[in-house]
Amino acid sequence: MKIAILTPLIGKKYIDKCKYGTLSKEFYCYKNNYDLIKATEQDYNNITIKNKQFGWTKVYKLLEILDLYDYIFVSDADVSIMNYNLKLEQIINEHFDTNTLMVITRDHNNINSGNLIIKGKNNICKKYINIWKTCLPNNYPQYIGHQDQPSLIYLIKNTEFKQYVKIIDQSIINSYPNKIKDGQGKIRPFFFGESCIKYYKKNDLLIHYAGFSCFGWDFSYPMKVNYYKSLKYLEEK
Repeated sequence: MKIAILTPLIGKKYIDKCKYGTLSKEFYCYKNNYDLIKATEQDYNNITIKNKQFGWTKVYKLLEILDLYDYIFVSDADVSIMNYNLKLEQIINEHFDTNTLMVITRDHNNINSGNLIIKGKNNICKKYINIWKTCLPNNYPQYIGHQDQPSLIYLIKNTEFKQYVKIIDQSIINSYPNKIKDGQGKIRPFFFGESCIKYYKKNDLLIHYAGFSCFGWDFSYPMKVNYYKSLKYLEEK
C-alpha cells in the first residue's frame, strides 16, 4: 500500500503550538514509510472563495492528492502519535472492506472529522469529496462543530455516501486526553461529562486534543510531554 498522512498546518502561532505533534507524525511516517503531506498557508491562500475558513484546506488538499495514494490518513494538527509500532495497514486491514471508503469516529457531540482514513485512487471517493467541498460554504446549525466538520456530517447523514462510511470505535484512531498538565505543572481534568468518550490509554495510536482551542486551553505543553512519553514507549518495545 502507498499511504500518506495529511495534516493542515496554518498560521505560525498554531504551527508552533502543534510542533511536537508534527514531530510525532514525521517520526511515525519515517519509521513506517508513509508520506507526510502538510496542507500549508499557501494551500489556504490558493482557495479563491472569499469567506473561506482554515478547515477547508484539508478538503481541497485531499482532492489534490487522492489519486496518488491507496489510503490517506487525514489527521488534524492538534494530534500526537503515541504508538509508532501500530501501523496504519493493520487498522486498514481490520476495518476496510470492499464497500468501505472511509473510516471515522464519533464523540459526545457527533461525528468527528479530526482523524479519518479514506481510500485513495477511487472515483466514488473523488465524487463525494467534491460534494463535501461544495457543502463547505453552508451553515448547519443543527450540528455541533465548525468549518469542515458540519459539512462532512451532513454528507454522511444525508447523501448516499453514508453506505461507504464505517464509524469505528473512537479509541482506534481518535482517543482524547482525560487530563492535562499545563506549563505551570498544574493538573487539570479534561472531562466532557459523557461516558461515551474514549480517553487515551497506553498502546492507543494517538491523542487528539479536540476542543482545547474552544476552551482557550494551551495544549502545547501536554503535547510536548506526551511526545517524549511516546519515545519512551518505543524504547520499551
